[in-house]
Amino acid sequence: MFEKSVPYAMLAFAAPVVLAIARHPSMFVRRYARRHRLLGGALLMHLSLGWMMLLAPMPQVKEEMIKEYSTAYNVVLGLLGCATTAAAAADFAAAHDEARIANAASGTLSERAVVTTAEMVEHVFYQLLNLAQAVFIALVPAWPLSARLIALAAITCLWLLRPLFPVNSFSDNYQTDAAAAAESPLVPVMYRVKKAQYLLYKHALLHGLNVSLAVNGLALASHRAFPYYWLALNTAYVLEFFLQTLVRKRYMAQSVHLVINGLLMAVSTGAALAVLAHVDLAAATLSLVLNFAHRGHEVLNTGLVTLVALARL
Repeated sequence: MFEKSVPYAMLAFAAPVVLAIARHPSMFVRRYARRHRLLGGALLMHLSLGWMMLLAPMPQVKEEMIKEYSTAYNVVLGLLGCATTAAAAADFAAAHDEARIANAASGTLSERAVVTTAEMVEHVFYQLLNLAQAVFIALVPAWPLSARLIALAAITCLWLLRPLFPVNSFSDNYQTDAAAAAESPLVPVMYRVKKAQYLLYKHALLHGLNVSLAVNGLALASHRAFPYYWLALNTAYVLEFFLQTLVRKRYMAQSVHLVINGLLMAVSTGAALAVLAHVDLAAATLSLVLNFAHRGHEVLNTGLVTLVALARL
């Protein structure tokens, strides 16, 4: 049922975005921040290619393409995501410095908010996690348990770099941003949903999934649900920033922005729930509990979760 509804949902999402781009194609080639514009355009084309491959009405051809090219596609997607975000942080460093922007909170749903350089730099960290997880998911099925556990430790140690990146409190968007709430009562609700999505992502689909794959060696990339989830996740990562740009440039109405953002949130949540079938829910739950009981110790917490998962074999 979910897979059958995805093409219609993504067409409804893509239509206003494509229309805005068709009306203003020069946004990708202007001199100011041209590096970011060109990389962003390449990333959007790569995402579009992925959705066209996934939604093509040729099941046998589609499965062969996913099997042959999914790893290379996902790695290129991760590299483009990292490069585009890093270029944004560099190209807009002065104009989007927090000292010049008076946002009530971080976030991309408010019509008045401007993405700060600190938010862009923080996003680089999550793009790195995405890239590392894509490589991990592709490689672990061919490795023995010992090698999988070493790989798990390696990608989890990326969290040791977290203090080098800014931290923007997500809850501020619905606790302190009265201006956004005044624009639309829907905005704080959507931010709360995004917060729940983040917790689901971090503890079930990042730590929980990584631990599950390290312990059982599942070839997740070959399962039907995974390409939908991975594309939806990366589309949400990229488009939440791009959509706000379209709104601020008056290329898209705020009402349309909120509707299609909600649609993308629904698609990404549905795709994530399908992947949860391959996650050790006990491991994910323990990761969430440790997040509140032992906050800021991702490597140690994930190590404890892994030990518990191994003990349950």
